[in-house]
Amino acid sequence: MTIGLNVIQGLVTEAQMLKGKIAAPGNQQTVTIGGETKVFVSVKLGATVWQNGTLLILDGGGLNVAVTASGAPALDQNPRVGVLVFASATSTQTLSATGVGWAQIYGQVLARISASVTIPGEALGVGAGPGALLAQVGISASTMMHGITAIGTNTASVVAAGVALLSVFLNYPCFIGPPDTNLA
Repeated sequence: MTIGLNVIQGLVTEAQMLKGKIAAPGNQQTVTIGGETKVFVSVKLGATVWQNGTLLILDGGGLNVAVTASGAPALDQNPRVGVLVFASATSTQTLSATGVGWAQIYGQVLARISASVTIPGEALGVGAGPGALLAQVGISASTMMHGITAIGTNTASVVAAGVALLSVFLNYPCFIGPPDTNLA
C-alpha cells in the first residue's frame, strides 16, 4: 500500500519514482472514490507526449512497460490493457525521458475513442488511431480484446475532428488470443 496515493497526480520521471513520488512499475493499487472502486497499476512509459485516456498495452514493451495500443500485439502472451490516467490542464504531458504513470484496469474511466459508439454497453476494442477505442465489429484485432464496455455514447460529429473521450467501464481488459477465422 502506498501512503498518500494520488493516482491522477501526473507522470513522473524515474528519478522522482526512486524518491518515492510514485510506486515502482507493476504495483497495483485499489482506490475507492465516492463509493466507486477503481484499480490502477503503475507502468513504465517511454519518452513522448502522452494523452490522458490513452489505451495502453501494459506489458507491450516488456514486463510492466506500457506502449500505446495500436492493432493486435503478439498474442502468445495475452497482454493486459489499461487506460492511462493523470491530471493535466491540457490532457497531455510530455516525458523527455523514461517515466512512470498509472494505468487504470478496473472501474469507470474516460478513454479516447476514434469512432462513433451508439449503443451503451457495447464492447470496445482497439480503434483506428493509436491509443484509441472503437466499437467491436466482426473478427479483427479489436475483437481479440475483452473487458472494456461503453457506458455512454458518442456520435460521429463529436469524433469527426479527431479523437474524443467516452466514459467506459474496465473489467481487467486484455487481449484473448487469435480469433477463429472459420467463424467469420
